[in-house]
Amino acid sequence: MKQIETADFLKQYDIPYLQELSTFGALNDSFLEHIVKHSEVFQLERGEILFTKDQMPDCFYTLVDGNICLYKGSRLHNVKLQTLQVGECVGFISMLCMHAIRGDVVAEEDAIVVKTCNAVFASLPEVDCEQFSIFLINLARNIGRAYIGDE
Repeated sequence: MKQIETADFLKQYDIPYLQELSTFGALNDSFLEHIVKHSEVFQLERGEILFTKDQMPDCFYTLVDGNICLYKGSRLHNVKLQTLQVGECVGFISMLCMHAIRGDVVAEEDAIVVKTCNAVFASLPEVDCEQFSIFLINLARNIGRAYIGDE
């Protein structure tokens, strides 16, 4: 993973673009900018691993561009569970519940992700409680879509 400077990231993926993504939707400019500036941004190449099975995450990743695949167990067994859509996140449930990741999470193609650590997430209610509530709703909606699906 190659880290991208926040300023460079925001030149290519500006705040209005990010506000169109499901995880960041309806967040005001200053709150979203705070999240990005206090998180890390990474560029992944195809095949790079975000999480491995049984890893205990202290962060979650929001997919800004590209394609990421979630596997059941090791990716070597080729049991794909889901391909993340741009705007969705991975690792949030495990971080929040303090549970191990259940399978490998791998870039299926080049991707850009925003990595938000537990400490940053925990500090957000102090930044803006109302905006944090909206952020939580967005994250909960992503969880619901992942588990309920398009039945």
